[in-house]
Amino acid sequence: PSSVEGYRHRGLVHLLSKSFKLSLDDFDTALQKDPRDYLSLFYQGQAYLEISEREKGLRQIQRSLEICPVSKAADHQGAVGEFFGERRQWESAIGHLAESVRLDSLNVRRLHLLALVHLINGDEQAYRSTCERMLQQHGLTEDPNAAELLALTAAVGGYVEVPDRLVALANQAVESRPGSPHCRCTLGAVLYRVGRDAEAMVQLREAERLMDQSQTPAGAIACCVSSLLALTRAQQSDPVEAQRLLDKAEAASVAPSPQSWPFEVEPPEWSRELISRIYLREAISAVRHRR
Repeated sequence: PSSVEGYRHRGLVHLLSKSFKLSLDDFDTALQKDPRDYLSLFYQGQAYLEISEREKGLRQIQRSLEICPVSKAADHQGAVGEFFGERRQWESAIGHLAESVRLDSLNVRRLHLLALVHLINGDEQAYRSTCERMLQQHGLTEDPNAAELLALTAAVGGYVEVPDRLVALANQAVESRPGSPHCRCTLGAVLYRVGRDAEAMVQLREAERLMDQSQTPAGAIACCVSSLLALTRAQQSDPVEAQRLLDKAEAASVAPSPQSWPFEVEPPEWSRELISRIYLREAISAVRHRR
């Protein structure tokens, strides 16, 4: 390559393939050509963190935030927040995702991630406040992408203050993509949360059928479906079937997740895995408690 973009792109390829020394060399060259290339600084910071040079890594990421153009600030803060989320550094993830949402309050993906990280970090009040904000801003959306993320976010932590609206949002996503096991799972989760267990079972069984039909690999979605089915069976006092489904969910939880997601507003893989773990943990507690 001869341009800043060329060296940055090759450095990113090396970073993703875990050739960290080669990636650092390419980002160095890109920054020699343009010291204010904030993306090269960001990626170089990631590379330093991967080789345990924490101080250098955080310094480069902070520099990238300082020189990022105002027009790109919301997206860049969000990208930094997602990076820390993937590394399970929740406080850092929250700080950057919250700033991204402050700069662009209409970004439903970042609101979803902010709510989820609050929940996994143990701050239920902040999770519920973010869910409330999502519903205020997007609750009447006609976009099935946004509708699915709203319903997904509210269901995972049990935020069901407006049950009819949540069911409508989840149904909207299903109507848009009736063949998606993800949409069926989200609708099943919402129905379970609002106490409509029989209807939840129908949607979750349909999600299972769709996964079998398409030969979807086990992973986060399979873990979610089986965990929710186990919760529903435990609620219906069927301990044998609940245990069978829990065993299935635990087996799915250790399998790699498929890379595809049915929407343009795609949550990162780490968030899908967190959601499946939340449902699995809840199912383990419910099934064992009712033995």
